[in-house]
Amino acid sequence: LEVETVKATKNIQVGNVNITNEGDPQYHGDMNNVMNVSGIDGQPTVITGVADGIGPNDAVNMNQLSRLAGQVGEVDRKVEKYKRNANAGTATAIAIASLPQAADAGANMLSLAGGSYDGETATAIGFSRRSDNGKFIIKANGSFNSRGKVGVGVGVGFQWR
Repeated sequence: LEVETVKATKNIQVGNVNITNEGDPQYHGDMNNVMNVSGIDGQPTVITGVADGIGPNDAVNMNQLSRLAGQVGEVDRKVEKYKRNANAGTATAIAIASLPQAADAGANMLSLAGGSYDGETATAIGFSRRSDNGKFIIKANGSFNSRGKVGVGVGVGFQWR
């Protein structure tokens, strides 16, 4: 039996496909396992009552898609936060590395330096002392950056020829 058009006044069920007079599900015989659902006017229609997909070939419903979109958005926010924190850490390293130190034997130095990296900033303060014989150097520093993080560091050095 070959029929081009069938008009239903009530539901028609063929196998597991239910066709109502409110919609027009169609099975395309030349495309295996494909179903096209459209409304009376041929426009796309909304499918309701779809449970959460469980298996790898299950459909995804709007609830699942919205949850996934929220999770992706949260990951984006976290990555941006980590990026800003890393940039502030880089600015801190630049500030600390920019602190000068005492150069002459027996000298002391109090120093201040700043750093900036990709929109984040940092300030460092340091103290250094070179021993009277010039062979030992001690250094201490502290820093704070635009992300509200504080850092400290100390070091001792011995030089010889």
